[in-house]
Formats: sequence, structure tokens, C-alpha cells
Amino acid sequence: MTHLVCVDIEGNQHRVHSDQLRWRPSVYGILIKNESVLLAKQFGKFGLPGGGMNFGEAPEEALTREIKEETGITITSSRLQSVQSDLFKLPHINQGGFIQSVQLFYVCEFIDSELSTEGFDDHEQLYAEVAQWLPWADIDTTPMYGSCDFRKEIKQSLA
Repeated sequence: MTHLVCVDIEGNQHRVHSDQLRWRPSVYGILIKNESVLLAKQFGKFGLPGGGMNFGEAPEEALTREIKEETGITITSSRLQSVQSDLFKLPHINQGGFIQSVQLFYVCEFIDSELSTEGFDDHEQLYAEVAQWLPWADIDTTPMYGSCDFRKEIKQSLA
């Protein structure tokens, strides 16, 4: 049986068997405005808005849904920028919660509107805050959540 390492949002490593992993395709949006990038805030840190796809959902549908839920913003179009694979531990599950994810990163056009938390479910209301527009100049010093460092994706979209 193969052992793998999953990383949690604090950077801790968890050695797990491959049969303990759940499969989770996910989508993330990069939204740029006035030399700032839109970041979701969860667990007191920042990351790209996005998340897991539902069964039967197309990636672009999941992207539109996740961006709206986490930020209140409606996207009008998107372009696939890159794909990554990641192993991580979900922060809200004490036992288990080990994930192998294929992450699709999109650069998005959007309708500028007020940021909102109205799309948060009951669970997200416990740890998530309103999204924020973060200046590009602050990207390298901003604490990011997740086992994948999204800074590379943000910088690639600006190139």
C-alpha cells in the first residue's frame, strides 16, 4: 500500500495510505481589478475563491457557483490558465478528510459589484469572512491558506 503526505492549512504533514484519500476536482478563479486581486478569507488567511465541484457539474458551472458563493461576484467569462494536483487535509474534519485534488485555475472576467457573504453556508459562516481586494504589491507578504501556494497562479495571470 502506498503512503503519501497530505498537508493541512497550518503546513503540518500527515502521512496517509492511498486508500484513505477522497477524490476532489476543484476550480479557482483569479479576478483582477485596479492592480488588485480578489482573495477569499478563511481561517484568518487568504486564498483564491473557489472550491470543489459537485457531481454532474461542469468546471465552468462550478467556478461560477463558487465565486458567487464566496465573494458575491458574478463572473461573465473565464479562461483556463493551469492545472495542478495536490494532496491536502480538510481543516474542518478532525479524523480523515484527506483529499487528492486536481485544481483548475481560471482567469475570470466579471461584473463588478459589492462583495458579500450571502452565499456562505452554515459551516462557512464559522470560519470565512468577506473576500477582499488585495494589492498585487502585498501578495508575497500575505498569509495564504491551503497546501498549495496560489501566489504562483496569481503572478502567472499578471505576466
